[in-house]
Amino acid sequence: LNVMGDAQNLKAKKEVGDLKVKLEMFRSENGTLPSSGQGLNALVTNPGNAPRWRQYMTALPKDPWGNDYRYLNPGTHNNSEFDVYSIGPDKREGTADDIGSWLLQQ
Repeated sequence: LNVMGDAQNLKAKKEVGDLKVKLEMFRSENGTLPSSGQGLNALVTNPGNAPRWRQYMTALPKDPWGNDYRYLNPGTHNNSEFDVYSIGPDKREGTADDIGSWLLQQ
């Protein structure tokens, strides 16, 4: 009965994974990740300090519940890495339904 919820969760996981890959490409090509302040927008618009920047995305997706995806560098779940995540269907950060890069298989 929760097919819609499952589909939304799968879509969010896929998009989080896609954003993670784009951030890793950014780091590989520019030698660093965007800061938390630059955020995911650095994938769409040159943040000004990325010597080999290219447009990694034409636009940032919204999560299936209409929220912006979040980005922290360094991350709070994996402080040696970054966190990219959706706050999930309850639209509250830090709850059990958050869908983050730290939950994805490596």
